Amino acid sequence: DAFTVQEASAVLERILNEGGCPALNPPVVLPQCIVAVSALNDAYMPLDEGAKLQRHFGPSSQWRTVGGGHVTGFLLQHRNFRDAMVAALHRLEQHTSGDGTND
Repeated sequence: DAFTVQEASAVLERILNEGGCPALNPPVVLPQCIVAVSALNDAYMPLDEGAKLQRHFGPSSQWRTVGGGHVTGFLLQHRNFRDAMVAALHRLEQHTSGDGTND
């Protein structure tokens, strides 16, 4: 009934790979509202994978980078992540208010 370490690792790898693979995700409904952030030295989500996601989101989305790795980028650059979230919410508000403008 219990997973071995190898089985658990295989299941986790499959889940993480499927979740991060743009080809396995449906098209984005409001790509102009997306502000994605990637860490420059991220070993979990390398920069080229972030670029693939941005291409999946489309040219109307925005992609920002921060210094650091997956965890240190978030911990040390939390202001940049917060700013990206605010920008995305602002884009969404603009889109849903009907004025059609973007950042």
